[in-house]
Amino acid sequence: MVGKPGQRRALAAKRTSRGRDPGPGCSGYPELAKLANAHYGQTTLFAHECLEDFVLRSAQYVPKRMDEIEVLLADRGIEHLAGRQAVHMQLVEVPLNEPRAWLMGQATVVASSSLMRDGKAFHGYIEPIVSIIFM
Repeated sequence: MVGKPGQRRALAAKRTSRGRDPGPGCSGYPELAKLANAHYGQTTLFAHECLEDFVLRSAQYVPKRMDEIEVLLADRGIEHLAGRQAVHMQLVEVPLNEPRAWLMGQATVVASSSLMRDGKAFHGYIEPIVSIIFM
């Protein structure tokens, strides 16, 4: 355990009402622990509370968007390229109301819920990303 006995008690007192420890990275930095919990702790709590609703709503449009990606790949002849190393694209949806998408790493696309619900906007954003990933 790091720190003196009095410091350990002070850190234990800084735990949230849910009993979560701010983690070893925040030891000795109670202000940082409080800030991290205020932002990331509340975000995690929100995500857990809204997960079921988010899954139910996304089931209405995610399959359509995946079909659109398959059509884009077929139009470019990607499925017929023999001898090419397999590339797997991952599509991650985030609950944002602005139509946005980002390419993260080599083949992970992060797209907003707003973009995922709008087929025309999705196509406009995803087409160049698919070209980057698979060409």
